[in-house]
Amino acid sequence: MRKRFSFLLTLVLLLACFYVPSFSTISVHAAADVTTCPYCGAAMSPATDANGKYMYKVKPTCTKAGSMIYRCTRVFDNGGKCGGQGFKSVPATGHDWVAITSENANKYNVKSTATCTKKGDSVRYCKSCHKHEVTSKKANYVGGTYYFSLKDGHRLAGKPESGVEGVDYVSYKLQSKGNHVYTSAVSGINSVVANYFSKVTKQPTTTKKGTKKDTCLICGKTHTTVLSKLKAPTAKAEISDKIEDFTAENGGTKKLRVSYNKPEASDENENATKFIYIIEYSRTDKFPSSSSAYSTNLKLNNADKKKVFIRTTKSTSLTVKKLKAGKYYVRVRYGVYSGAKRNYIYSKWSSVKSVTIK
Repeated sequence: MRKRFSFLLTLVLLLACFYVPSFSTISVHAAADVTTCPYCGAAMSPATDANGKYMYKVKPTCTKAGSMIYRCTRVFDNGGKCGGQGFKSVPATGHDWVAITSENANKYNVKSTATCTKKGDSVRYCKSCHKHEVTSKKANYVGGTYYFSLKDGHRLAGKPESGVEGVDYVSYKLQSKGNHVYTSAVSGINSVVANYFSKVTKQPTTTKKGTKKDTCLICGKTHTTVLSKLKAPTAKAEISDKIEDFTAENGGTKKLRVSYNKPEASDENENATKFIYIIEYSRTDKFPSSSSAYSTNLKLNNADKKKVFIRTTKSTSLTVKKLKAGKYYVRVRYGVYSGAKRNYIYSKWSSVKSVTIK
C-alpha cells in the first residue's frame, strides 16, 4: 500500500514540474490598483479588446473615475501564458466642450435662445456626455456663419459636406446687432440668394406704388416695403429728319423710313440697360391720346392705324414696309426698361410728321 502511495505521489510531483498554468485555466484577480501580476510577479499591461480598445471594469465618465483592466502577458518557455489580472483606477475624462454657434447648433441639436432682436445665452455642449450648459447669460444676439443654396437660395441647415457631388452653396458671416438682417445689408451677396429672400410682390408703375417682401436671412421674419412710383422719362425721342419715301428706290414696293434721335441719359434712365422705341403711323392725323397695349403691327382704333416697336438701343431708324399709297402721319416715343419682365416706362410722344407715299 505504501509503495503504491509513494508511486502516485512521485507521479504527481513529476507532472507538476512540467505543468504551466494558462489564461484559459487560471483567472487570478488582484485587488484595485495592482499592476504587478499577483501570480508570477511580472509587470502587467492595460488589456485591449479585438479592436484594440482599452477594457474597463468600470468605464470612466466626464465626471466620475473608472477602473481599467490590466493583464499579465508573460509567456513561459514552453509557450504557456500566465494570465494574471489586475485593475488600476483611472481619473474622470473631463467634458469635451464645444461652443454652440449657428454653424453647429443643428448638428448637436442645441438651439440658441438668442434672436435677431433679443440677446440670448451663450451655450456650450459636451460631445462625450451630451450635456449642455450656459456659460454666459444674455450675452449676444444670434449671428454667425450661414450657408445658402446656389440653386434656389434656401438657407441650409448646416455646412454641406465637402467633396460631395452636386453640393453647390455659398456661405456668409452674418452678425445681427439687434436688427433683422436683410439682403440689402449684406455686401457681395449672391444674386440667387438675394432674389430668393427679397421679392417684388407688386411692380410699381408711373401711377401706382409697388411692394417688396424681404425675408430676414437669420430668423426668417418677413418685412414688406412700399416701392415708390416710377418716374417717367423726361427726355423725348424726336423724329430727326423728314420721313423718307422709299417707294421709287425699291421697285415700286411702298416703304417709308423714319429716323429718330437716341435720347440722352437722364436721372430716370441713366442706369437702364434696355430701351424700346415705338413707332406709330396712321393714314389720319388723329392718334389716340394714350395706349398701353402694343405689339408688332398691332391694329389700334381703326384698320389704317398701326404701331410698330423695336427693342434696341443701337438702331436710330425704322423702315415700314407693305404700305398703300397715301399720306402717312408718324410719331415716336421710347420706353426705359424698369427691371420687371416686359415692363417699360414710356416717354411722351414726339411731335407728328407726315409723308406722302405715291
